[in-house]
Amino acid sequence: MTIFGIVAGTGSMAAAQAAEPPETYEYRIQPGDTCAAIAERLFGNKRRWDLIHKHNPDMGPAPHRLVPGQVLILPRLEQGPDARLTDVERTVQARAPQNPDWERARRGKELYRGWRVNTLERASADVTFQDGSLVQMRQNTLIIIYGGVYRDARRKTTEASLERGTLRSRLSEFRLEVKTPTAQAGLDGGSSVLSVDDQGTSFLSNHDGGEAQFKVATGEAVRVKPGFGSKARKGIPRPTKPKPLPPTPNWNSDLDLTFPGIRAEGGTVRGAWSPVEAATSYRVEIAKDREGGEVVVATLVPSSVTSFEIHRLPEGVYFARVSSIDGEGFESPQSSAHAMNVHLVHLELPGQDADESTVATPGDASDAPLPARVLPGTKVIAPTGFRCGTGSQDEARAFELADAGVHEVRCVSDEGEAVPPIEVAVVAPVLKLLEPEAKVPLVQGQDPWRVAVAVQSELPLPDAARLRAPNGFTLDEVSTSGNATTMDLGATKESPDALALALVVGPANDETVLATLQIDLIESERLDFAPNEALGLMLTPNVLALTNDRREGSGPFATIAYLGDPKSDNGKWRLSLGAEIAPVRRARIGIAIPVDVHRSGVSPVPVRDEGILVWGGYRIFMRRDFSLYTELGVWFPSVGDSEAVVRTRFAPAIEGSYLLVDRLLFRSRQGAILETSSGGPFLWASAYGIDIKLVRLLSISAELDVVLGKSGGDAVTGVGGGPGLSVLAGPAAIYFATRFAATDDFRASNGKYTFSGGLRLTFE
Repeated sequence: MTIFGIVAGTGSMAAAQAAEPPETYEYRIQPGDTCAAIAERLFGNKRRWDLIHKHNPDMGPAPHRLVPGQVLILPRLEQGPDARLTDVERTVQARAPQNPDWERARRGKELYRGWRVNTLERASADVTFQDGSLVQMRQNTLIIIYGGVYRDARRKTTEASLERGTLRSRLSEFRLEVKTPTAQAGLDGGSSVLSVDDQGTSFLSNHDGGEAQFKVATGEAVRVKPGFGSKARKGIPRPTKPKPLPPTPNWNSDLDLTFPGIRAEGGTVRGAWSPVEAATSYRVEIAKDREGGEVVVATLVPSSVTSFEIHRLPEGVYFARVSSIDGEGFESPQSSAHAMNVHLVHLELPGQDADESTVATPGDASDAPLPARVLPGTKVIAPTGFRCGTGSQDEARAFELADAGVHEVRCVSDEGEAVPPIEVAVVAPVLKLLEPEAKVPLVQGQDPWRVAVAVQSELPLPDAARLRAPNGFTLDEVSTSGNATTMDLGATKESPDALALALVVGPANDETVLATLQIDLIESERLDFAPNEALGLMLTPNVLALTNDRREGSGPFATIAYLGDPKSDNGKWRLSLGAEIAPVRRARIGIAIPVDVHRSGVSPVPVRDEGILVWGGYRIFMRRDFSLYTELGVWFPSVGDSEAVVRTRFAPAIEGSYLLVDRLLFRSRQGAILETSSGGPFLWASAYGIDIKLVRLLSISAELDVVLGKSGGDAVTGVGGGPGLSVLAGPAAIYFATRFAATDDFRASNGKYTFSGGLRLTFE
């Protein structure tokens, strides 16, 4: 820790009377000074420039052009603070006399007699005294302020104690006397550097201004002229003979003046200088003030290093200075100020308001930032007076980064000056389908499918990010757990064949897509073959054969069937005509009339079983792999009761199908046949079938029909079955089927053989 005490005076003066004019002193104008800047620094208020005008009437009317070196007469405000903190970087503390607790000190803090100021690790502060003299504090430095008394009426004397480290002073009329463990230095104006190493050796480098007095405690003083240095060692009665300071380094001529950066990360500045032969090291300082105040970075580098690279600087103008240090430990005057302009690109993240921004704060200046990592859709906004672009993006005031990868952003000023490029990495989130793991069986106009999607992102996502399905699909979010979202996805009749699920942010009319997921869909819930219903559409009141439970839309149908035994020429031909409509998507109602058009021989099949069949059905559930449909049918006899074989019969049924694999469909129909007469029949009718797709649109099938129960008081056991063939041709489905009776009861009611062919047209 660098520790020194500053004592502003050791004598005393009589207090001035209120009516007496204030004491004045001379102030020498520095480069960059203005009346307002001087008033703010010395009087604590930039509006007190009136005090400057009052005591310098020969300045003429405002505005004034102040020339460096010009002398102004300024009043000494005895009631004001002895000093102020005119710059604070990082953590600086202060405390009043007899107060054991430190408080955080800010820029502009007023300091009075006995106040202490302490800079912590990597911190710095500038203390400006009332006469404009400046003491620059580096890290781990403690000063004690004393003030209010003078040895004479014109000259203020300050005493300091430096235990170790480095003290840099810039003095006007300020006289600084510094005591070290081995020597005492009297500094009379100008600027100088005094340091103490770990062995207690004191080094004085007098840069400019007056002659410095340098002596050990009891020895003879050595006069050190500007541009010379001397050192004092423990046990040596006299400081060394003054020797010339090492030359000041010169900046290279090809240095960049403008540097870009990212607002949230700060900018990187660079500089290089010509080597100094006598130098063993260099001291580099980066400051906000042209005259060296408000130091941001101070570092010592070996003589082998003749360049610097400082990172994470906020936007603004910075001034670099470099000095050389020789083998004796003497430090040269600082070089001229190398001005560096840092202009920062603003990255407006998706979902971020335009007025939201993150401003860089100086971090570890040696820690080079990695390329900025942003989400797709991030807008690049050029600094004021610049246009920026990439290899694939023309230069503009603002543009958007959409593609993942590392982009080299290059900016050009409005005057055509190109600046070094910066890198921005676009890191896209990833959407992963968790469930189902393969294709999603969405069906146009059918029930939604439960889907789970994980959002994997290396970067934080905006709170407003959401999943969106394209037009033609519906998305209802069910739950979210961690990075996984469960939703119900549905497809309307207008949905396309492909589904690109998107992670988006922003309003619907100006969305930004962060990620997409291509979900493979099974082409349609509608099978690309026709489940055979040749026997079901034949319409006999004694059996419930299979129909197509997956059918949608409306349209007519017709079947022609032979029931009997062609070998004995005993049988009949039956024509069935009907139509079905779908008033809503899940429901359908229909009507059909079977008519016997030809009979031959003695048919075992009832010859008067015509009637009118009406039915209504509702699809309970439907996905590509599974469908469930329920129906109620009613038979009305078409002839008088005295001649009719059947009276009114009810046939409630439930029918379902399950797609075992893509080419194999299992079907079943379960129901009852109930007649209103007391004698029945009361039958349980069921059907089972397998459809196998041979090629697209063509399939074969096998069906088994079973009837169990009572009719007329007798037990009935009917079993029959056979193969079939179906062809799907646009809206038309063509069916062929053969059925063989396996029991006498089935043969008696439906004939030994059944040959049926049918045509159904379906229109949505």
